[in-house]
Amino acid sequence: MIAKNAPIGVVSVVMKKGLSRLFFWDIETNAIMPGQFLKGDATLQDISDDGRYFSYIAFNYYRPEYYSQGEVHKRPQRYACIARPPYFTALAFFPTDAESMTGINFSSEHTIVVQAAGSPTIDDFICPDCPFTINRDSALTNLTSYEAYDFVHERSLIGIGNKIVVRDGGGDEAVILEFSFEYFEGIPTPVWAQRW
Repeated sequence: MIAKNAPIGVVSVVMKKGLSRLFFWDIETNAIMPGQFLKGDATLQDISDDGRYFSYIAFNYYRPEYYSQGEVHKRPQRYACIARPPYFTALAFFPTDAESMTGINFSSEHTIVVQAAGSPTIDDFICPDCPFTINRDSALTNLTSYEAYDFVHERSLIGIGNKIVVRDGGGDEAVILEFSFEYFEGIPTPVWAQRW
């Protein structure tokens, strides 16, 4: 995703089932800064106009078990989250059940829309000093796209296999990042990314 009023993009790559990594993209220089890993599948959803915050859906396969027809099954869990790139550490999250239509949009400079129908208010987690007014269970817009378009430079950012490429209007491509699916290291979240 690309911020509307800043030369900032964020990219989430599911390295393998149950492991995602975030990347910060400076769209002026095409520099990509590797960010934090998340044990789960992370799908980007929206980004604030200034690029300071982004929302994503975290999907975890290893939450509570349930029994059906004599067999034990893993129940997937979804979390709608807000964080500061390039870190997944949540400043706010809304746990929901697997089937609910979850998500977070930045509807204005000071308001976020949260669709988390399966999430009781008591289960929400929001770091103190949240600068946003939270409008719950309204209609979501500007949902996930698997291709980010840079209107300033008229080009797209696309993930293809283990590469992130930039494609211009004429179809020319430039690889700006290649990565290994097997590489993993814990990256601690700095204090600034743990605060609004």
